[in-house]
Amino acid sequence: MYNDLLKRSGKSMSTLSTSEIAEKIKNYLSKRPNVVDTMEGIHYWFLKPRIDISLQSIDSALEELIEKGDVDKVIYNSKEMYRFTNRHIRKEPDQ
Repeated sequence: MYNDLLKRSGKSMSTLSTSEIAEKIKNYLSKRPNVVDTMEGIHYWFLKPRIDISLQSIDSALEELIEKGDVDKVIYNSKEMYRFTNRHIRKEPDQ
């Protein structure tokens, strides 16, 4: 699926910008609000099978998402882990 999108956009997998990588990570995490994963886990389970991206590029994209408030970094068992921030989840007003 992602390879098809890249082909249609005229970009190769190695020319994605940090913002484009960040958007893919954000979309992945936003669809799974209960997921908390390491940078390596995001790389292995989500991005690597579809897109050849370095860990350094993923790290930069995650930092961009943290700065924007889209992703939180938490420490769990001495590991840095990332999750979609719950600030974007809209709650229905009380009736």
